[in-house]
Amino acid sequence: MSAIRAAAGQLAAAKVEAEQAAVTLKDANTAVTEIRERLESLEAERDQIKADRLAGEVSADQGARLAALAVDTEGLSEIMQER
Repeated sequence: MSAIRAAAGQLAAAKVEAEQAAVTLKDANTAVTEIRERLESLEAERDQIKADRLAGEVSADQGARLAALAVDTEGLSEIMQER
């Protein structure tokens, strides 16, 4: 009977551990989704600036914004590689 109790205790502990792992995985997946969405937004903004410039619509702040977009994209890409 003690073997059954021990096995039941191990099963309960494994269940708790699996539930905690599932929460951790869900949180990680949510973070990855948020990063992907942000990267897509940054890329869309960059593409719009490029299209504007190709169309001859050049403004003084575009260069700085493109530089900021590049830095943000690089940083987020590094975070994605860590996940």
